[in-house]
Amino acid sequence: MLEAFLSRLNFATAFQNLRRHFLALVKQLRRLHVFELQLFCQWQSLFELFSRRVAPRLERRGVEALSSFASGLGVLRHPARFLEVLFWAVVHWLMNGLAFWLAFKAVGIGAPFSAALLVQGLIAIGVSVPSAPGFFGVFEYVGQQGLGLYGVDAARATSWAVGFHVLTYIPITLIGIYYFARLGLHFRDLSRAEKGDTADVTGGEQTPGPAAGERAG
Repeated sequence: MLEAFLSRLNFATAFQNLRRHFLALVKQLRRLHVFELQLFCQWQSLFELFSRRVAPRLERRGVEALSSFASGLGVLRHPARFLEVLFWAVVHWLMNGLAFWLAFKAVGIGAPFSAALLVQGLIAIGVSVPSAPGFFGVFEYVGQQGLGLYGVDAARATSWAVGFHVLTYIPITLIGIYYFARLGLHFRDLSRAEKGDTADVTGGEQTPGPAAGERAG
């Protein structure tokens, strides 16, 4: 009886502590969101002031990028949604790290799972730098350097990087080509969209403008 009571008491205490920490996290997230809005307004003002003086053509794109970044952080307004996004982000990184680690085993690399997590983090940072399409070259170099931290020789690390990159790049590319063709898209549609054409890239009609007579008048 006493042990059952103590176990229930410990469970209730743990639940209360968990609830208190969760409410504190919610409060901190709300404060962080307010700070993020204030910081975004300051960044946007500074960017507009800078771009108008130095590169006016970049002002619109820069403001759009900042707005997109701020909208992405809007998830902080909803703690439950933030925790859900955080959970799936962690799952995604762990699954990708598992793929790295299994590929290590396939080429005889005995690096631990933590090495896979580190290498994928380094590669994610490396491919953020503008590079060739598909990140070929950057992926292999960063992967080789990352595995070098664990004593893996350059030849074996390069063989892993090239093999993993190619074997993961080809299926994704083929799937993309399949859906690209299935939607009836063409490369000229991408050029149109990049130039801001009002025509629907999937074959819709272009927004009608003023008639020739009206323009002449």
